[in-house]
Amino acid sequence: MTVVEIWPGGKAWYTEILAPYLKDQGLLYAAHFDANSTVPYFSRNLDKFKHKLTASPDIYGKVIITTLQPPALLEIAPENSADRVLTFRNVHNWMKSGQAERVFNAMYRALKAGGILGIVEHRNAAQIHQDPKALSGYVTEAYVIQLAEQAGFKLLAKSEINANPKDSHTHPNGVWSLPNSIRLSHYPPSVKSPHECNRMRNHFTHFKSTLGRRFTPPPFVHRLFGFPNIGSTRSELLMIS
Repeated sequence: MTVVEIWPGGKAWYTEILAPYLKDQGLLYAAHFDANSTVPYFSRNLDKFKHKLTASPDIYGKVIITTLQPPALLEIAPENSADRVLTFRNVHNWMKSGQAERVFNAMYRALKAGGILGIVEHRNAAQIHQDPKALSGYVTEAYVIQLAEQAGFKLLAKSEINANPKDSHTHPNGVWSLPNSIRLSHYPPSVKSPHECNRMRNHFTHFKSTLGRRFTPPPFVHRLFGFPNIGSTRSELLMIS
């Protein structure tokens, strides 16, 4: 199985799970920031990621780093090579820079026919008119589905495992007002919150794979995206991060 993880960041939370899983039975591409970027956040986190990989070659030695830095650098993996493309809380970033459509097209190109795109994103309230720049960090589920379908994907399934109905979606610093990324040092008591934001978890498939037949996600997708009919595994740690 060939998997592409989009923008794993510096801490590589999900790479810690994906790399050992795929080390002996697959291939993992990490589509990261441009090494030549002049944006400090990008260069700093790419350096952290590379250091993590080189520090544990027995775990990460087979990870292949590619570059996703739209609009110019969009080849996250060879065309039609990936069984899965996974992205965790990145759609709002692409919207902010006006690059969401290009990235969804790049993910579609990388996937084989029948491949699956898995998306986790901060979910906005359904009745909210979506800010096209997503400056709060929240995106409506309908908007994410629209972006995916415009690129050629077909919605396959949803999971509510990261849903949080307690999230009011009205925070002084958007999603970054909540754990784990609290950026404000002082809050009125009314906006303090012990919980993380409400999140969607959607799965899309390459359109060709669903023509004329029912598509059933294989066990890897069930484990990774929290479908209830699979027992507890280390991969399900993704559900609470």
